[in-house]
Amino acid sequence: MEFYLKDLIWIDCKEHRAVSHKFELPDETIARLEKLARPFKDTTPLAVLMRGIDCLEREAAQGEQTVGENVYVLPNRPNVAHTRILSASLGEDALSRTNWNDLYRRVHEAAFKTLGSLERVKSISSANVVPGHRTDSGYMPLDDYGFSVQGSDANSVLLSTFDIVRQLGMPLKINFEWRDKDGAQRPGQRATVLSLPSEQKATTSESPQPFSTTIRSL
Repeated sequence: MEFYLKDLIWIDCKEHRAVSHKFELPDETIARLEKLARPFKDTTPLAVLMRGIDCLEREAAQGEQTVGENVYVLPNRPNVAHTRILSASLGEDALSRTNWNDLYRRVHEAAFKTLGSLERVKSISSANVVPGHRTDSGYMPLDDYGFSVQGSDANSVLLSTFDIVRQLGMPLKINFEWRDKDGAQRPGQRATVLSLPSEQKATTSESPQPFSTTIRSL
């Protein structure tokens, strides 16, 4: 398997026959792939492309679609009081049977996995986050990571969650439904909230090797 700076060439065996495919990638595409690379994991443009294909295949297999006619791309956000989450995805993970506070717990878990310390998690979160195990006052313990996060109302969770995933550069999708009751923004309707990865993100102190350097070294 060989790679060049602007060309991707690989050999695929089909019926014991070598087949060569060549794709020329513009500089701006290479730059976009660099921004999506994960530290120490994606060392070539092909690695990022394959991760994108894997994500699309998982979504197709799950049959998860954007629901309803109301689609909000954060920071444009709806009033999510009196709503229930139908399905959600955070980064590459599909979250099943979740609610707003469970989503809050999961995004703080993802932040700790990415940043590696409680202090760095607290620096990007507006939630009350404390070390140790607590279950009083609405706290939810994350015992595997040694801290607890305090739950909140749906609108506060959405606002804080968006702030965290924006800084992590992590995609987020939430399909939800307004309950048919007074105070709901669109009673009985469904909608989707999307957060697209940002160019600037908080990461560990290490950075991935630039694609141009990696490719030339092969």
